[in-house]
Amino acid sequence: MHSSVFSSLAAASIAFTLTACEFQSTSGGSPDGGASTDAAGPAGLSEADMAPLGRMVLDDGAGADGLAKLTGNGPVLFRSDLEDQNSSCWGSRSSSGYARTACGEWGSIGSWNSKLTDGGVRRSGSKAMSFTFSKNEEVAGASLLLSANVVNVRAYYNFAPGYDFGQGVKIGRVSSFNEATQMNDIDVIMTVRSSGSVNQCGVTNMKDMGLFFNGRPVGFDWGNISSTRTFERGRWYAIEYQVFLNTPGVRNGWVKLWVDGVQVASKTGLNLRGNGGYNVKLNRVRVGGWYSNSAKSNSCPNPSQPSTMHVDDVAVGTAYIGPN
Repeated sequence: MHSSVFSSLAAASIAFTLTACEFQSTSGGSPDGGASTDAAGPAGLSEADMAPLGRMVLDDGAGADGLAKLTGNGPVLFRSDLEDQNSSCWGSRSSSGYARTACGEWGSIGSWNSKLTDGGVRRSGSKAMSFTFSKNEEVAGASLLLSANVVNVRAYYNFAPGYDFGQGVKIGRVSSFNEATQMNDIDVIMTVRSSGSVNQCGVTNMKDMGLFFNGRPVGFDWGNISSTRTFERGRWYAIEYQVFLNTPGVRNGWVKLWVDGVQVASKTGLNLRGNGGYNVKLNRVRVGGWYSNSAKSNSCPNPSQPSTMHVDDVAVGTAYIGPN
């Protein structure tokens, strides 16, 4: 069942642009061992080619002069098991491969290998999302619109048999998109990856997962948190992350990561806002991502076979959600 405590808010027809940038770790490298870019789609794709975001799912109500919800004690404000979604809406694509319209709260659905499945692999009900990667830097995902100083995103992920874990496969994202600059002022990306060795030929197993955070303007912290683990293919995992923005000028922000209700990584004392001030808020959530596997002169950047991950039972709130 889908529910939201907010009435449907009319969202501006804003395309979600995935900003190209390098994701650096605390050691100075990127999560996949080199520069990694995340194009919104094929080269030359304009915003007009991309579907708008859907209805807003979360607004914490904090004005520009305060952080009313910075305590992070808020409720779960959005749940979706996809049962209310329409496959016709998800399947109507422009030439770019993105859905022509938003589908309720879900928007920027694309590109071609982003699908709403009915009767296939799912955790509950009959529907789920599936994202398939067939080549390096291929994009597949769907987005939500929000406005918050702190956000938790919990979703169930299932990596299909034969899934090829690359050197930095992005599977989720929360960001602060700046319409004026068309860049992300805050960008936190969840990844799963294999060993990162040069030889990536054949199906590779997962080694670890993490959150990589970066942004601009100057002053934002850059870094990552990670957890060493191997996900079994064909099994559902509850993956949750929290991004807690700091009070401007104070290093009291943090990022946290949970798997199946157990906190596996965290980092506190962060200045994620930098010099952006109160007006910098989290405003985009992306479920799904893109496949990155070309670092370290890898001779096999494409996945060895089409690799699909299924996502179901998504929840968004301003505090820990947990599996349910």
